[in-house]
Amino acid sequence: MKNHLETAWDKIIEENSARLLRVALGVLHNEEDAKDACQEAFLQMIRTPGIQNYSAWLYRTVIHRAINIRKQNQARQKRESQHLRLVSEENKEKKLEHQEQLEKLQNRIATLPEQQRNVFLLRHQGRFPIKEIAQTLQVSEGTVKKQLHRALENLRQEKI
Repeated sequence: MKNHLETAWDKIIEENSARLLRVALGVLHNEEDAKDACQEAFLQMIRTPGIQNYSAWLYRTVIHRAINIRKQNQARQKRESQHLRLVSEENKEKKLEHQEQLEKLQNRIATLPEQQRNVFLLRHQGRFPIKEIAQTLQVSEGTVKKQLHRALENLRQEKI
């Protein structure tokens, strides 16, 4: 059974909640945040003794809560935006660095002797097994292994 005080709170909340929600929505433009502002104001009202004019007090409190929530949201959005910008810049730098390394590797591959270059490209870009490379180039598997080893040594000598 509700006591007299709980019934009075219920009446104040019922009389003011719809209008307070509209005020909070006007500040926040987000229903969930507006409901949070109203709920916080009602909870503070219940905890605050000696309020003379509940309606006026509630409107002031909801407006202040809504403004604080908006500021918090803006600060969070700014932090998230800065973080995304930093991540994007880091990704661009990594991508550029990767692209430079890839270009260096491609240039170095282009300078390999033809037989080494062909074996290397078939093995590492075409992903052909040694046996198929030998058949394609009409050489022995030992020659393919030897040419592949030499190609890798030549590429390692040049710091990429």
